[in-house]
Amino acid sequence: MSHDHTDPPADPTNPATPPEVNGHPDVPRVEADPVRERFRLRAQCAKLRHWCRGLLDAEGADGVLPADAERELRETEPAMSMDDVFASLRVISVGEQLPPGTSDLTGDVAALAAERQRLSTHFFRLIDAVFPNEPPLTDEYFQELADQPPGPSLSEFIDQLEREVGEKR
Repeated sequence: MSHDHTDPPADPTNPATPPEVNGHPDVPRVEADPVRERFRLRAQCAKLRHWCRGLLDAEGADGVLPADAERELRETEPAMSMDDVFASLRVISVGEQLPPGTSDLTGDVAALAAERQRLSTHFFRLIDAVFPNEPPLTDEYFQELADQPPGPSLSEFIDQLEREVGEKR
């Protein structure tokens, strides 16, 4: 993944191409059921809108987005609470039956996908501005992490934590 979040879209017809992971790279997923797809996209749009709104007041976010985009993000409430977003994404991820009333969701899947893409672009612009010194998430970066020696085991970590807490009592 490039640091500027502009990877070329994956080809959904080519199995060698990486699939969409948590909304990136921005490749529309093909859901057989448009009701489930609307449900998923609605949750993803709400999640991104919450995240963007949270970043707008952070140091470094001033002037990152066009004024009309910032105003729209501030004035338009997310369609769902974050609790509802996570519950919805869980339902989709484990293949559970959708909640009652979901079939009443309206909206064109393509329009919802475009909205998710727009919000995703805003989010990545904001996150890059707010956290400018974060290392780029490249294959090389992940290889460096993998090449580092292993840290303490969980048992060793817990033992150390218990010793430190015991010393403070």
